[in-house]
Amino acid sequence: MILILLGPPGSGKGTQAELLRDRRGWKHLSTGDLLRALKNEKNPDEETKQALAAMAAGGLVSDEFILTISFRAFDAWLAEGKHIVLDGAVRNRAQAEAFWKHFEEKQVTSQVKALWIALSEEEAERRIAHRLTLEHRADDDPEVMRKRFEAMGRAAMKPVLDFYREKKALDEIDGMGTVEEVYKELEYVLDEKT
Repeated sequence: MILILLGPPGSGKGTQAELLRDRRGWKHLSTGDLLRALKNEKNPDEETKQALAAMAAGGLVSDEFILTISFRAFDAWLAEGKHIVLDGAVRNRAQAEAFWKHFEEKQVTSQVKALWIALSEEEAERRIAHRLTLEHRADDDPEVMRKRFEAMGRAAMKPVLDFYREKKALDEIDGMGTVEEVYKELEYVLDEKT
């Protein structure tokens, strides 16, 4: 199965993906993690430098760059026959379409499920503020987070949600509960689809 987790910043996409990895052995493709890992490159190319600068400023990294690093990881795990959860990999309709085309080429569209984790902006801000006290990520700065919420909230993500709805591949769960409550909803959707 290929699960695409969608939701605003603070919705717990990464946490839920990690739970799937740890409890069910899924491979976790996080574009945020892939991008943050690039900071450790000793001699990043110009495209990588631009991507890191965009992320630090609260902007979105170019679709082409996201797709390149994502497909590389995705293809390796698909070749191993692993379940894969994509976390933050699809942020606009163009990316959704590009991933779908890639899934078609790999003949795995019947295995794809997109899942929106619904969360209010107020709750997202509260969670990000809490996370900021535990670990400092540059993309958790309050002003950067507001920009990210504008770029990745429900209104901004409507074209993506519409795309997966058209493909009959979209479900939604309530992200307002505890981590375990959200995970139980996620498991219910997964068990229903597998």
